Amino acid sequence: MLRMLDVLADDGRTAAAEHVGQPGLGDLADLVEHARRFGCRMELEIEGDLGSVPADASLSAFRIVQEGLTNALKHGGARSVTVGLACGPTGLEITVDDDGAEPSVSAQGSGNGLIGMAERVALYAGTLRYGPEPGGGWSVRACIPFA
Repeated sequence: MLRMLDVLADDGRTAAAEHVGQPGLGDLADLVEHARRFGCRMELEIEGDLGSVPADASLSAFRIVQEGLTNALKHGGARSVTVGLACGPTGLEITVDDDGAEPSVSAQGSGNGLIGMAERVALYAGTLRYGPEPGGGWSVRACIPFA
């Protein structure tokens, strides 16, 4: 949404720059710690400088990870989750891998989580893949390119 507002703004200001109080990649450690309180083993792997990620992309990435963790804990019954972020000069790669079961059909259709992830990634002309892994577990892979 912030990215769309930036495009529509005609006064040179950006909505993302003025958007205060929203979480971002700097808040991931707290999010992972919160998930640990549910008894899940959590790993956070970071490559690159997350401080260079634009504020709007940082918010979107945080929300994608948040939804991935929610799905792993609530719908998949995961005992272990690995969150990976790799920031390079052209974009941000996000992974959320867990050892849980594939969400049931009713769980997949009960909310807007996967749709919301897809919409966030689409704002950047990025990519999103999710689904069961051949060896078990569930995986979310998102790429947010920097314009």
